[in-house]
Amino acid sequence: MLKAPWNLQQVDSLNEFQKSDNYHSFTSSKSQNLIATQNGWVEYVNGPVVQDWCHEFMADNSWKESTFEKLFSVIQKSPLQLESHVFTCQCFSLDHIFEFTYDPNDNWLSLQVMMNDQKSWYKRIWVAVKYVFGNRFLLTDTMIKTEDHERLRDLFQKCVDFNSFE
Repeated sequence: MLKAPWNLQQVDSLNEFQKSDNYHSFTSSKSQNLIATQNGWVEYVNGPVVQDWCHEFMADNSWKESTFEKLFSVIQKSPLQLESHVFTCQCFSLDHIFEFTYDPNDNWLSLQVMMNDQKSWYKRIWVAVKYVFGNRFLLTDTMIKTEDHERLRDLFQKCVDFNSFE
């Protein structure tokens, strides 16, 4: 990964890359092709920077050489190394589980929540009756176990530490 600022030759290579038919171009959330500037990617001329990185091979014109071989070598150099961190609810119900997936290469963190409320109609009525008579545990509540607090804090700290090194 190559972070902006980029020199003029790199900007030229990036904008040529965007026009290439051999690769999928970087696009905005509005599905517009992004434009490379020395400060990063923009959606329109003189617009705000919406992304500040690119793949190294895009900026050095080497993408023009051999499409498949070059892309494959980049993938081999930086394999996906995802970390999975699963947390269960303090009530130990398998209906309350969430998982963080962390990518240490790009420092992104995703969250998947499983709140299994797909019970049969009579079980849902039973949950409703228990709620009416004082059981206040909703299927949308997940209580992080005390022993998981440090593990969760360490996971978030990885993200903070990654950003402080850049």
